[in-house]
Amino acid sequence: MNNVELVVMSSISLAVMGASAAPGGVVVSRRAASPPPSSAWPGIPADTPCPWANLRSSPPVTAEPDLRAVHEQLLGPDTFPVEEMLPVDELVTLAQSGAATVLALRNGETYLGVAVLEECGGTTLLAYLAVAAAARSGGYGSALLAAVRAEAARRGRRFVLAEIERPGTQPGRPGHGDPARRAAFYGRHGAKALAIRHWQPAIPPYGPVALALIAIPTTAAGLPDLTAQQLREFETAYHGEPAAPELAATLADLATGTTVACRTLADLPAGDCGRVYVDYDVKATTVSAVVAFDAMGVLYSAGDDVAELLIPYVRELGCTLSDYEIRDLYHRASRGELTADALWAAYGVPGDDATYCTRFTLVPGIAGLVADLAQSGVRLACLSNDVSEWSARLRRQFGLDKDIQTWVISGDIGVRKPDGRAYAALVEAVGVPPEHIIFFDDREDNVAAARVAGLDARRFVTAAAARVALRAVGLLA
Repeated sequence: MNNVELVVMSSISLAVMGASAAPGGVVVSRRAASPPPSSAWPGIPADTPCPWANLRSSPPVTAEPDLRAVHEQLLGPDTFPVEEMLPVDELVTLAQSGAATVLALRNGETYLGVAVLEECGGTTLLAYLAVAAAARSGGYGSALLAAVRAEAARRGRRFVLAEIERPGTQPGRPGHGDPARRAAFYGRHGAKALAIRHWQPAIPPYGPVALALIAIPTTAAGLPDLTAQQLREFETAYHGEPAAPELAATLADLATGTTVACRTLADLPAGDCGRVYVDYDVKATTVSAVVAFDAMGVLYSAGDDVAELLIPYVRELGCTLSDYEIRDLYHRASRGELTADALWAAYGVPGDDATYCTRFTLVPGIAGLVADLAQSGVRLACLSNDVSEWSARLRRQFGLDKDIQTWVISGDIGVRKPDGRAYAALVEAVGVPPEHIIFFDDREDNVAAARVAGLDARRFVTAAAARVALRAVGLLA
């Protein structure tokens, strides 16, 4: 645990409740030298375990490469479920614009833990806190939380808000931690759950995922009285105008009284606080959902059909173009600029659509998943980068066209993912709001772009994993 640094990668300078936050940030490092000056990280208890001995302050670090390294090592799918991940470009933008503060524990080039703070309606929100799997149970989570509390106290905050999954609503997931242990961790640091119906709009239509809004004290004095006005301002700033009935219910909980009741986190499994989607039938939020699939790597086994199938096929027929030229011509055809026949001619080979398409196979389990969704009455769609003629042939070849009624193909619409216009075309084709489209794609850049477009996008790994996810939202029994 030697030479561990806490890097404050951005800092916010704005008015806080009753005080003004000082601009600038700090890098706090573990050194073997003198004890920390009293001005470094005020509020960290003297008995906080390693690696927080001998802290001292240094200039802030805001470099984009560092932010990207933090994201790659600690904010990716190995730490968070795909549906909860913050896109790396968004992290960079938030941190460098001052809209978020990123605290990162680093040992050399390896990041061991990260906390991301945001400001919402005059309140500090702990948006993310993650410790690398190999570093867990080593005191790093407590150290990060101590730094979070100290930073919030520096801004004049007496508490920090955070969201956690309610224990008992879903099991722990490998690599993503256990909700019960997570609640116990915050409980040990004095956190309590707020007795309001907290709503998280980024989750729909994940009805069964229940979140609790918790308050973490920033000093040893514990939590102050939390006023309804403070929390109304937070919820409104966090979610925007109360257009959704769920947010209206949250604000209704805060409309009367001056303070908000809290419960210990040990009471969460049996308590009624922190409920999400509890006042209406969960399936009512999902019956109008559309499930949309990418084709390559999701429906069909070849994730990169050009490298895996097309290039070998045209090489066998005698094509002498470079791999780059083959791919470039394919991209043109997949944008509708060339027909399939024109593409074969450009390759200089006697290619045949039917023969080429026999090289494709289905992803294991996907045919059964598609059939079960259709039998359950779920509307299905496909959004794919492909040559129009090949896409039509493949869906007939595998019988997918009988269950997937809507096909949005780049060769037909003239744009390829991750262009935002491709997702807009899908939304228009299915005729539902983007947040009601559950979209599976095997490429993270396409998943990230789909989220920007408002879709409920998830990284596809296997048909079995997708089935579990769809069962969790009530679309499959």
